[in-house]
Amino acid sequence: MRFNGVMSQQQKNLLVIISDQLSFRALNLYDNSAVKTPILDKFFADGFVFDNAYAACPLCLPARSAMWSGHFPHQTGAMSNAGLLENPDLSEAIPSLGEYLGKAGYNCIHIGKEHDAGALRGFERMPGGSNDEEKDETWGYNMDTFRDVHTTMQACDRLSTIGSDPFAVIVDFQNPHNICGFTSHNNELPDGVIKDLPELLPNFDCDDFESRPLPVQYLCCEHNRQQQSCGWSKEKWQRYVAAYYHYITYVDQQIGDVLAALEASGQAENTIVCFSADHGDNMGSRRMATKHCSFYEETTHIPLMFAGPGIPKGRSDALVSHLDFLPTFCSLLGVDTDEQLWGKKLADIMCNNAAGHDFVISEWYSEWGTTIEPCRMLRGPKWKYTSYREENAEELYDLENDPYELKNLAPLAEYADTLAEQREIFKQHVADTNDDFFNMEWKADKRWRSHKPGYHHHEGPTAPQVMLKK
Repeated sequence: MRFNGVMSQQQKNLLVIISDQLSFRALNLYDNSAVKTPILDKFFADGFVFDNAYAACPLCLPARSAMWSGHFPHQTGAMSNAGLLENPDLSEAIPSLGEYLGKAGYNCIHIGKEHDAGALRGFERMPGGSNDEEKDETWGYNMDTFRDVHTTMQACDRLSTIGSDPFAVIVDFQNPHNICGFTSHNNELPDGVIKDLPELLPNFDCDDFESRPLPVQYLCCEHNRQQQSCGWSKEKWQRYVAAYYHYITYVDQQIGDVLAALEASGQAENTIVCFSADHGDNMGSRRMATKHCSFYEETTHIPLMFAGPGIPKGRSDALVSHLDFLPTFCSLLGVDTDEQLWGKKLADIMCNNAAGHDFVISEWYSEWGTTIEPCRMLRGPKWKYTSYREENAEELYDLENDPYELKNLAPLAEYADTLAEQREIFKQHVADTNDDFFNMEWKADKRWRSHKPGYHHHEGPTAPQVMLKK
């Protein structure tokens, strides 16, 4: 194994820390000074930060299955969070990260949130439990927080007895997923109860809302938390963002305890640490809560950073993906993979300034099966193209000049050539990866597309409230 031309004489360990629902826009390391993350800021100050890392899917289970398998959701078969659908466990024909590292003699341990559809095969599992703590009810703490406390305790205990054998430990936190529970709690809070309200993102308002695909326009009919946020005042949206930032600071503290335990174990100097997320959150952009069937930067663009032995200090704007995790972790530990993978070995970028992907892909099928919205994102250096099966809707954004995706260029005649180019690149990717996207059918009852455009016009229950009702 080589880093900067120097052969490593000692086998490295790996610690991967994952945060749930954390957008790149919500970290100081990505220029958001409103969020307080002193642990992450200090730890990765001398590490390597990827500025353009993307989720394989802006949804927990498909994204996590892709992380640990190195395959797209359409290849793993894990394309939803289940509900009315079924996700097969990862095929035995697809080797998992735990299998590769386990065969190489690594002690593979996963602690915390799983949601992996079998892709954690090869890891000893320590599922997150619950450790109730009394907290300020202003923030609407729920089981996500209590699970994180338990995950931290488990991780610290395990690291304190890890021994000298090489290890690969994943610590999987829930927060800031706690924002999902806050959405309904927010409606119960008196005005002014949360102080120091943050600024909203520049894309809080969307001037071309009716140019967006129907699944985006009718998110309020497809997702309970978007329904709960319909009609919120600007202050309520600021409270939402304040809570989101608060949960991020909270998980930063938990990460600090885990890193302290690693240091106390005596293994820190020989352990590569990676921090990332499964997907992001809309953060009030376009007055959208949570994440669902859209590929905006807030939900698909994730943090990714490395620190530790052999990792240089630096940053890269290379396009990288969840599918790079498996080949990267294996290569950093000197473990060969026995198949051709779409993902890249990111050490080549960190240490040798190699190129990233020409484009990255994110996929969506459905969350719970109450509506089906097959769609894909192709994100290149300048353009972001999305394709939806419903009404063959498309989006095109110039991310160099419009980083907040304020203007959908797909309907504009002057971008017809660019749109056609992006379509061809996407079609070739679909063919190259045996993606059945163009044969997929969308499903949404007319009642979930019936009110006037605009979330403030929402009426009635959501599809999950009707179709998942016991």
